[in-house]
Amino acid sequence: MLKFLFKKITGKEEPKEPAKADKLATEIQDKSGKLMDILSEKLTESIEEVGIMREKSKNLEATNFNLGRLHLEKGNLREATFRFYLMTKFFPKNLDAKYELAYCYALKEKYAKSQKILEDLLDQQPDYSKRARKLLDHVRLLQQNQ
Repeated sequence: MLKFLFKKITGKEEPKEPAKADKLATEIQDKSGKLMDILSEKLTESIEEVGIMREKSKNLEATNFNLGRLHLEKGNLREATFRFYLMTKFFPKNLDAKYELAYCYALKEKYAKSQKILEDLLDQQPDYSKRARKLLDHVRLLQQNQ
């Protein structure tokens, strides 16, 4: 069994002379030590990168919301809608993003989508905002007039 494992690991037959066996054992030990050093270094680098990613992701929600608002203010409805849509998927508890998405859909005259989002938002938190209730009433009125 040992001969088989030795051949599998090294790709060589077990040496007949003890000196060669000692030399080979030292080589294997050196190479496995180097491998452990490399793995340890890569593990340390990975841990550091995860820390950096965690730090960057802390502001991801606020950054996307602010970008969505900026696009909305500039009249880039497509970009604003995209930002707020993504936020509703990645940060579903962010009710402000849901409201802003509904507002974007209303501006794009997609009243059914706007109405559904607003109804879901107000079901989720009935006292969310008076402006959400006003927008929902306005969207329903516009949808009836279509």
